[in-house]
Amino acid sequence: MTSLLSRRTVRVGGDSRDITIEDQFWLSLEEIAARQGTTTSQLVTRIDHDCRGENLSSAIRVYVIDHFMTQAQDLDDEEVDDEPAPMPARPRWLN
Repeated sequence: MTSLLSRRTVRVGGDSRDITIEDQFWLSLEEIAARQGTTTSQLVTRIDHDCRGENLSSAIRVYVIDHFMTQAQDLDDEEVDDEPAPMPARPRWLN
């Protein structure tokens, strides 16, 4: 699978920031923001605040991966019998 990098400009706390990130991560970030009832810019602002000056593009990737890993873990924790857990909804970029 080829992963295309795209340069994007986002508003972070009132400032414009340029990030370069794979399209799949950006689509996943948009999906997470929509599910949380927030904008992508607001979510990126939260991620930027939490990463404390680290590379924002890397922090976004880590956030997206952590989000979906946490979802998968939550599904595992909900299992009450020996039947396999249903597969989690796949992010749009995997379809």
